[in-house]
Amino acid sequence: MRRVHRRTSRRFGHIEPLETRRLLAVDVIQPLANLSANAGAQSAVIDLDAAFDLNGVTGTVVRFSNNVGADIYAELFDAAGPGRTRTTPLTAANFLAYLDAGRYTNTIMHRSVPGFVVQGGGFTDKSLSAAIPQFPAVTNEPGNTNIRGTIAMAKLGDNPNSATNQFFFNLANNSANLDAQNGGFTAFARVLGNGMTVVDAMAALPRFNFGSPFDEIPATGATTQAAVTRANLVTVTSLSRANELVFTASSSNTGVATATVGPTGNLTVDYADSGSGTSTVTVRAASVFDPTDFTERQFTVTVNSSTPNPNPRVLVAGSDVGAGSQPWVTVVNPATGAVVNRFLAYEEGFSGGVRVALGDVTGDRIDEIIAASGPGRMGEIRVFRQDGTELVAYRTLPFGAGYRGGIEVAGGDISGDRVADIVAGASRGDGQVNVFIVNPTAGDPVPNRPDRSVRTMPVGVLGGVTVTTADVGTYSGGRVVNASVPDGRMEVVVGSGPGIAARVLVYDMSSAPTIVRRIVPFSSTMLGGVSVSAGRYDADSLDDIIVASGRRGGTQIEVHSGRAAAGVLQRRVAFAALAASAPATYATGLDDNGDGRIDALVASLGESGVGVRRLTGATASSSFSSLRGPLRLVATRPIVG
Repeated sequence: MRRVHRRTSRRFGHIEPLETRRLLAVDVIQPLANLSANAGAQSAVIDLDAAFDLNGVTGTVVRFSNNVGADIYAELFDAAGPGRTRTTPLTAANFLAYLDAGRYTNTIMHRSVPGFVVQGGGFTDKSLSAAIPQFPAVTNEPGNTNIRGTIAMAKLGDNPNSATNQFFFNLANNSANLDAQNGGFTAFARVLGNGMTVVDAMAALPRFNFGSPFDEIPATGATTQAAVTRANLVTVTSLSRANELVFTASSSNTGVATATVGPTGNLTVDYADSGSGTSTVTVRAASVFDPTDFTERQFTVTVNSSTPNPNPRVLVAGSDVGAGSQPWVTVVNPATGAVVNRFLAYEEGFSGGVRVALGDVTGDRIDEIIAASGPGRMGEIRVFRQDGTELVAYRTLPFGAGYRGGIEVAGGDISGDRVADIVAGASRGDGQVNVFIVNPTAGDPVPNRPDRSVRTMPVGVLGGVTVTTADVGTYSGGRVVNASVPDGRMEVVVGSGPGIAARVLVYDMSSAPTIVRRIVPFSSTMLGGVSVSAGRYDADSLDDIIVASGRRGGTQIEVHSGRAAAGVLQRRVAFAALAASAPATYATGLDDNGDGRIDALVASLGESGVGVRRLTGATASSSFSSLRGPLRLVATRPIVG
């Protein structure tokens, strides 16, 4: 068994309490700025964890919910801070592995020695023989003293590196007994606030002997051993991560703005759809284990009457690779089909095609045209105003001067600063995707090195990728915060190139690139790759993902909901008269009335001159007679807020 060995003859010393609440005070580390926006603007999302802090708590906080008393909160020693001599990263990670896997849920405190320890983490409440599955043992990390209120790992006698899942609460100053015994017991956490009153209540319960290792098992609501049932066992009903602070928010004028706090500390301010006025938002940050320890801060929200968005709705076409092709970019009025402007993005003799995206990279609320060269020349991204004027400072080589395989490009606000960032995908190779956070006030607005970089395809798959951006929920550090609410930060959507069964991967780029959704479009036998774009197709507030088939894919298009559970919203065939050997299809969404929603799909074929097809409802029609030849397409998406 795993047991803490108690040397009763050597128990001495005094009880050392943890820090008082006065030292664990909620503090403001960043003021909450006033907000101003037009009516109907996109919601503002504020990370309250960046604004408030609980002094003295630096490590991961966990919650022990139990059937004896209030929740017990504890801080792991996975970061430097008070109450510890050293950090215990291996032990903390081991403990969190059991927690995250749910293995501590409905486990019992199977051993209680008053004045010494209360021990658990080894057995479930189903029966006294139901031991929880174990991960490999963790290397011992002694050095923190086993005083009252600390939590330490139990282990086998004469084996310092044998700790796995069992842990114990120190009821007293056990440092003289445990700090050196068996290599020293690893104290890896401390109880916060008044949590030890609940642990003391566990220790005060009657104990019963059901045979080792249950010869000192506490039980609640029973006075005789015969009366003990599973319901009487001291149970940790759940053990979970917790925020160190609890946030609440209110708005003084909900007709102007509402304030809602999400489960991970993000404050969402929603602006009224019409009208104007001001509201005072009050935010309270309270200690999770002591609600009397709190601070409040206020900021003002001003909503102005909605004004027309200056961003013109345009359809932009880039000439795709083809015999005699030149790198033309054509800007079309989507309502009339008239050509607004036409210019060469690269040298006239280059026939490798130009890929196009739209995004407000200057912060003036008007989309710029982001162009990327196809294969056959040095891979380069250039940025143009819609009148064809190049913003030379934005030139960048996303994969270095030696790369000539062609670039796929997208624009979207990855960082949440309301300026479009640039996403580059390699058209050939193992699916390299680089994200460049744009700073329009810098001398070099697009950094030479990417801010995020990820290889997206399996080893040996060299067909490259296509890319777009979409806001399909609220994510943080690769974790889902709210899959139904956009957060103003775009995720990166990657479509597979030829040579592999079609797939679409959605990456959260808030920190290290992490896949948060996988889409399998079309048939598994379709190996010609896919292209991707995005926009709001259905009635919710999330972007939806448009996937078009690659070579020999039958010119298929699927619209996948931004809500994963909603599945496919639309399936179409763009050029039904063409055989399955048709070239790759490219599609974008068209907003006819400026309400921010897709009213029609517009499709073209790469490496073919059949023109552009408009897909509305169940109908398909040829349109935009001004656009001919092999084309890539992109249309305006709304800039809001």
